[in-house]
Amino acid sequence: MPAIYVSLEQETVLAEFAHHLDALSPRPSHARFTLYELDLRVEKVADLRDAGVLDRLGVGLQQLASDDFAGCQRVGAAAAWLRIGGLLVPSARRATGSNLVVFAHNQESAFAFEIAAEHELGS
Repeated sequence: MPAIYVSLEQETVLAEFAHHLDALSPRPSHARFTLYELDLRVEKVADLRDAGVLDRLGVGLQQLASDDFAGCQRVGAAAAWLRIGGLLVPSARRATGSNLVVFAHNQESAFAFEIAAEHELGS
């Protein structure tokens, strides 16, 4: 299911990205990366950040922290099928962080996606 994955806080995106880099073998040692700050307008967003809601959907916090994405993908596929525009989900990499999964193909005329700023990062 095609989606755009973004974090709501800079600290969260950095924690998510660090986890991704740590999983690479070999880990890039001198690469440069760009952090994009976005202006988004998304319709029909479901907030799944409550642990009780996730449990009822069959995706607990342990599954969120796993590198097995099957449970999360099932929830995302169901949301996309229901024409939900996005899912607010807790970050598995930062306890107080939140991510937004945007299903761009489910968006109507109010959808907006613009790059507001770029920040160069070194690894």
